[in-house]
Amino acid sequence: MAKLRVVLDCNAFLRAFISPKSLSEQILKHAERKDILLFISRDIVSELEEVLARPEFAESFPHFTPENWTVFLDRVRKLSKYLRIAEPVFPLERDPKDAKYIDLAVSVEADYLITYDRDLLDLMKGIDDISKEFRQRFRHLKVVRPDEFLKVISETELTLAP
Repeated sequence: MAKLRVVLDCNAFLRAFISPKSLSEQILKHAERKDILLFISRDIVSELEEVLARPEFAESFPHFTPENWTVFLDRVRKLSKYLRIAEPVFPLERDPKDAKYIDLAVSVEADYLITYDRDLLDLMKGIDDISKEFRQRFRHLKVVRPDEFLKVISETELTLAP
């Protein structure tokens, strides 16, 4: 059976960094076990680096040092297939900075884009024209929260068990 192709957004990666018990960290563990194929792009790594370097992040999480960030980013790079540039495919007018996640997911033919971002999640159920166009153009791609993705993984594992 083909492995699920997955893109995580910055917030999901940050939650994995902050908490080893987070749902996002569980997804990274699936990538470590090679249960899934995880994809990142230069734009996503740049956003992660920028957020981790913000003074307010350091104030909120003083026990995380630049050395911790480097180890985490190296881990993410090692676990992921890297795409330097994802071609723009879907302008997300309500939050243009999130378009990079859709662009990457479409470029690598991802099955899932995993996020906590409301603007991205609304694409799956929204009744506005942009949401409808997204679902029409990218039928294969599902935008879900980490808990929803982990449920899919557990159901898949159950059906594959002897």
